[in-house]
Amino acid sequence: MNNALYIGILISFIAGTAAFTYADSERRSVVVESKHVENVRGRWGRTSERLVLRTSAGDLPILQFPLIGYLWGAEDIYAAITPGDRIEVRVGPWPPRLINGGTGPLKIMNVY
Repeated sequence: MNNALYIGILISFIAGTAAFTYADSERRSVVVESKHVENVRGRWGRTSERLVLRTSAGDLPILQFPLIGYLWGAEDIYAAITPGDRIEVRVGPWPPRLINGGTGPLKIMNVY
């Protein structure tokens, strides 16, 4: 019984964080100036690639956290965008203000 309670609390926390982050985000229209891939050093010394669009609103990495960003297909969307395109994006701070208390860097959560 306790396991079900803990799992329910965890699911509620994740869903609540995702909903708060989505509510704290905004939709913008940006012009893509260029794009590049950054190598980022994460926790425990792991490195990963981050897909970044340089836009009229500054550098905006594509969030790849599954619950808020993309489950699959971020690479396909990134490949389909070309410099000069005007795109509609939903951007929000990540990590969310709810967790880090301040403002995280803006990241693209969705491309329309």
